[in-house]
Amino acid sequence: MRRTFTWLFILAIITGVFSSCKKEFEKYENPDWLKGKIYTQIKATSDLDSFALCLERTGIDSIIDISGLFTVFAPTNQAFQTFFQQSPVYNKISDIPKEELERIVRYHILQSSWTIAQLQALDVRGWINPDDPTNDIARGYKRQTLLRDDDKKYSAAYTMGEYRLSNSVHAHTYRMVFTESRKYAPIFFDDFLANIKITGNDYNFFFNSGYAPGQMHYAGARVISKEIYSENGILYKLDEVVLPLKNAEELLEQEYNNHSYSDFLTMVHKHGRLSQNMAETMKIPAFKRGEPVDTLYNLTFPALTFNIRNELTNPAATPSTYTIRYHNGMVAPTNQALNDIYSEVITGPNRWINRDLVPDDINKILINSHMSRTPVYPTNFTQGFINGADDMVVLDPSTVIQTDYASNATFIGVNKAIIPKAFTSVTGPVYLSPVFSIFRRCIEWTNTLAAFKKQNMNFAFFIVPDDVITSDSSLFVTQSPINPEIMQFRSLDRYTELIVTRTRTDLANQLFNQTAITHPTGVGRKEFIQNLAGNYIVFDWETNTVSGGAASTAGYRGGAIVDITPQKIDEPTDNGSTYIANAWFSYPTENMYSVLNTPATSGFFNLMKGAGLVDDSNETLRFLTAGESYTAFIPSNEALLQHNTASMTNAAKVQFVRYHFVKGDIIFTDGKKPASPYPTLRVDESSTSFSTNFSNLHIRPAVDVIDILNPDGSLYYRVHENTVLTNKMASERINNTYVTTGVVHVINTVLIR
Repeated sequence: MRRTFTWLFILAIITGVFSSCKKEFEKYENPDWLKGKIYTQIKATSDLDSFALCLERTGIDSIIDISGLFTVFAPTNQAFQTFFQQSPVYNKISDIPKEELERIVRYHILQSSWTIAQLQALDVRGWINPDDPTNDIARGYKRQTLLRDDDKKYSAAYTMGEYRLSNSVHAHTYRMVFTESRKYAPIFFDDFLANIKITGNDYNFFFNSGYAPGQMHYAGARVISKEIYSENGILYKLDEVVLPLKNAEELLEQEYNNHSYSDFLTMVHKHGRLSQNMAETMKIPAFKRGEPVDTLYNLTFPALTFNIRNELTNPAATPSTYTIRYHNGMVAPTNQALNDIYSEVITGPNRWINRDLVPDDINKILINSHMSRTPVYPTNFTQGFINGADDMVVLDPSTVIQTDYASNATFIGVNKAIIPKAFTSVTGPVYLSPVFSIFRRCIEWTNTLAAFKKQNMNFAFFIVPDDVITSDSSLFVTQSPINPEIMQFRSLDRYTELIVTRTRTDLANQLFNQTAITHPTGVGRKEFIQNLAGNYIVFDWETNTVSGGAASTAGYRGGAIVDITPQKIDEPTDNGSTYIANAWFSYPTENMYSVLNTPATSGFFNLMKGAGLVDDSNETLRFLTAGESYTAFIPSNEALLQHNTASMTNAAKVQFVRYHFVKGDIIFTDGKKPASPYPTLRVDESSTSFSTNFSNLHIRPAVDVIDILNPDGSLYYRVHENTVLTNKMASERINNTYVTTGVVHVINTVLIR
């Protein structure tokens, strides 16, 4: 009896398990509205008959209805009807050539299955996370479609050791360029617009459909349905047929309302570089069969802001990932606009003779000035945007003649070219006149242009013409016979009579030393203006000469002294003035130890030495901090004789010496510094074991004098500008260049606390 009950219990459990499994199986059966895979779902969805026919005519129905995951944005029947009404060529689907129809269909299909939430919640670092402050904002908006452009044939020529793009007249051959990626489609939604700080008006600028807040937009079409699920993907309805977006190169190839961009495209193509891609070549089916095929090449534009053909955007390590967020911008000048900027700005009297003789580096700046690493929207027109030449640009809307949202850039055609800041700043004469070609190449090679064209400045920029540089052998430029972009700069070292190779850092500092960061006022005997290298340019208004604080010489490290009498170039610039200099500036190379170790200050130097403050082995002063700025008021030998320093204790000597050094400021006799108590190096009696205070020296700088005051404001001593005794600069070698870190004024008194 008990055994029978046990078997019945086990049987009940087994029956329950099978019953449960049957219920679970029934639970996961497809619902009635899930008709099958995505093509079957399209066929069963009302208002999508036209798109279903497109899928059938192209054979893509069999692709998306077998395997894989897809997201399909399907235009409705009404969308197709509107498309044919507006088309000047086609009246029905059968009118569209199969190849073109396939391109249209493929551009409406994304790889993988995306819900509306997922389409709005992805960025370059993956899904956004509200709890991650570094990845909580959705800025990724582009998705890769199934459309891939064919590999493209370009005219090419073998130039300087490599294949480059060439116009058909001079082309030696052609090269087949590999298409690296399928096309991307942009998807716009409210959060995205808010996150990148644009509005619906910015969208409307490029798309005629008009932005509808609260709805998602697939390129220029509105998504008018929620998700429609299938077994292998998700379907959405669109209110318009979306034509594949062209890339920037394709738009430059087309005319628009009798305007052409062909000249700009030719300029861009001149910077195209070709390199073999054997890995992709070997994947060609005909290659595997041993049949002759065109070798595939990669096309790059290393000197330009972005690749006008490539669908992948942003020069990142993983561009395919970054492309979902990053987009470029192009402001394309028409042929007439280019002709105008060359004739009105770049060529002419005291300019380049003609357009053909303008160097490539200048053309490159002009090209990059019309490109951007970020999209350009109307919001940016007045706020400004940074172009590929790193200039802040404000665009005049009245110059815009065409707008297109390209697949890799926003495209804006203009009838007035953007003038690069390199042409309007103090570097303008350098780039626009052939007589400063060596100086210009030096700027380009050292990559220092950004420093000189900085806006809201009042530079005094001293440039040296080619004839001076050539005659004194201060700089030679040697270009590679294979690639002129590869340059070497050398100088004749007149001290050693050897040719020395110059480094980028060395030459960059030489250029910075030619640039005063503010303009002199012309007041007083001498003015000392800091330059971009951290040294000081000295304007001597009595002799009308300019120097770097040391005597200028003919040639690099030369011995023959040259007085530099600059000539102002009478051309408008927007950040200062440019002067022609007849030599390079020279700067002090002696440190404070060397400046004070002279007969004129030997008494004070020996006092420091006796107090243990001098390190002769390293030729430094022990109490000074490397890299710090100092102003030293040094008593003359005669002044020290009148002060009994011999009777001082060693501690008193140290305090006495340190009181003659102001720390943290370089004070000249030009009145540039404010009147103030300046801390010295003397440790004040108010110091405690917890804090160290330093005694102040009350100083009132003025034009040609420096007044040292008593604490009550009365005059203690007046330092008069003197060519021999004052404004003697000291320098330190920092990062392989000399930087002014101190100034010495010899005074006929001692400073007593």
